[in-house]
Amino acid sequence: MSIDTSTWDPVYKYKSYDMEKAGTNMVYTPLANKENDVLCMHFDHTNAYQTTDLAQWLPERPDYTKELVDYVFYREVKYLMLFQDKLWAPNIVEIDYNTKKIFIEWGGETLNHIIYSGRNIVDVLPNWEEQMLRILQDIIDSGYYKVSLYPHCYFISNGVLKTFDFYATAGKEFPYMYLKDIKGLMGTNSGHRFDEAIDEDKLDLEKFCKRSISTHIEWPNEVLSNMYDKIFKPT
Repeated sequence: MSIDTSTWDPVYKYKSYDMEKAGTNMVYTPLANKENDVLCMHFDHTNAYQTTDLAQWLPERPDYTKELVDYVFYREVKYLMLFQDKLWAPNIVEIDYNTKKIFIEWGGETLNHIIYSGRNIVDVLPNWEEQMLRILQDIIDSGYYKVSLYPHCYFISNGVLKTFDFYATAGKEFPYMYLKDIKGLMGTNSGHRFDEAIDEDKLDLEKFCKRSISTHIEWPNEVLSNMYDKIFKPT
């Protein structure tokens, strides 16, 4: 029997320092238990989190379908399981393939919450930059590119920085996702970020990952962009 999430609370991110809430992603519904130590990633295309809560800034989503959500669910499972031996990968609590729910350990908040509530990450995790660089370097050295590198894709658990949202990850041997499979992930407001990484009918995740690190994804003090040269050492 699957874990009952009927009383769990949805998790949001903050859009800015005025702490205006927004959905954390365009695919699944994140839910936290009352103890705030387990996160459920519910891949349900009918959930109000996606169909209603995001409607204010994504009014029309014809490509947000069950097929898209199922596709992303299996990608998240694949890479979450692949990286389970890594200290920075969240421990899997349970995976329910029938309801498309993934349960992972949870630190109670993401780095997005820390940043936009005006706190300093250093006060919570003094060596967070070192840990973040180690995560990124480890992913690249393992032969993969991970695109979801935003502050809301990281949390802290017992002094360890962890990352999730692996669905936009691909191996170096074939660093692509077909556009027909991910059209529903390419929001109208962010579509321009994909343009230079499109290769005919595919999205090149190597190009997209590198540009995301160097330019697209904002962190305080440009921490992420400053890591680019350390991660992609000249060969």
